[in-house]
Amino acid sequence: YQIENASIAIRTTEELSNNPINATMKQCNNETIKEENIRLGLMNAFIPGRFEIVSRKPLVILDGAHNPDKMRALVGSIKTIYPNKKIIVIVAIKDDKNAKEMLEILLPICREMIFTGYKIKADQGIVKSYKPKKLLNLFLPIGITCKANVISDPKKSLELAIKQVNQND
Repeated sequence: YQIENASIAIRTTEELSNNPINATMKQCNNETIKEENIRLGLMNAFIPGRFEIVSRKPLVILDGAHNPDKMRALVGSIKTIYPNKKIIVIVAIKDDKNAKEMLEILLPICREMIFTGYKIKADQGIVKSYKPKKLLNLFLPIGITCKANVISDPKKSLELAIKQVNQND
């Protein structure tokens, strides 16, 4: 999905570069953006929490997919980049989201789901996830092809997942 996002950004840059923006009848942009600048921008682009590789051996990817559409994009990327791989997924879902649909989307790529949770203080107040056991209960009727585990502590869930994989997983 980041390739699609980059393509849109490139096309927008090309369009704006060739058709300068007018603001209050004054030209804001009178230069053409060079291809090398676009390439450099893409090489340096980084969106934390979006298919973010935080470890390579073993491969650990962090993604904050927070709704069914983002979850579909994540699963599509994993299927494209790592075809036929089954992965261990550590999942926590904010308590106001459609968790069952998101779990159904994740299921085809999973060899195991580890359900965890969180409670954080944010600008808008306390933000919390579904309780891990509630996620497990939503998952059980649909997850017959995937192992499931509940570990309330996110850090311990990551430690368990890393213990269960080879360095090349």
